[in-house]
Amino acid sequence: MVPYKTQGIILNRYDFQDADKLFTVLTPDKGKIKVVGRGVKKSKSKLGAHLEPFSVVDLMIAPGRRMDIVTAAVSRRNFVNLKSAIHKIQYGWYCCELLDNLLKLERPDKDMFDLLESAFRFLDDGDDEQSVFMLNVFVWKALFFLGYTPELYHCLSCGRPLKPAQNFFHSLKGGVVCGFCIQDKLDKTIIMPVMPHSIKILRFAANNSLERVLRINFQQEVLYEFTCLTDMFLEQYLDKKLNTRCYL
Repeated sequence: MVPYKTQGIILNRYDFQDADKLFTVLTPDKGKIKVVGRGVKKSKSKLGAHLEPFSVVDLMIAPGRRMDIVTAAVSRRNFVNLKSAIHKIQYGWYCCELLDNLLKLERPDKDMFDLLESAFRFLDDGDDEQSVFMLNVFVWKALFFLGYTPELYHCLSCGRPLKPAQNFFHSLKGGVVCGFCIQDKLDKTIIMPVMPHSIKILRFAANNSLERVLRINFQQEVLYEFTCLTDMFLEQYLDKKLNTRCYL
């Protein structure tokens, strides 16, 4: 079996045997893969210095019987500012944990790789005021790439075009229900009122890059609602809450 080259971003890492580590890596051409780094826990390991989170790394990988093995690694881009602030590190791990939960092994997805690199670039550039908004948009962009786009133009119940009035997002059904069709008793774990501006953001995010969406101006109350909406939908979709969410 012939060794292969690829780029990668580490999504997670685990101790594996005495001196080795097991890495979950997102690549543009092979998707999410699991590889072993031999001897990376040793203090003199040159390989371990490059197999760090929040970096884009050039990898040489040798196919193995049970698991592929990293034979060489060189950092192509190191997001130094991201690594230097605790809150940015927490944001970065949230992005990594999300994709690790969403993606299946060995399904190539360059869009997802580019999305994660864009998120790291944004966090590295230091716009702290928009970081929370970026995380929310990141979640929706990842879901859109996987084909999970909620209904944002017509009521899920009556099918009529949505008006800029009081509407409700139904995370179980996957979209918006108009105020005329919503029941009196609301299950707040799966249904929440949603302002027209939040719906506009989702519509724009579905068809534009992360960078373009982050240029949107909004009020803090919109950000609060958008964050609640994202958390509710994601928890319903994953059937759990991400571990890193409690640190944000």
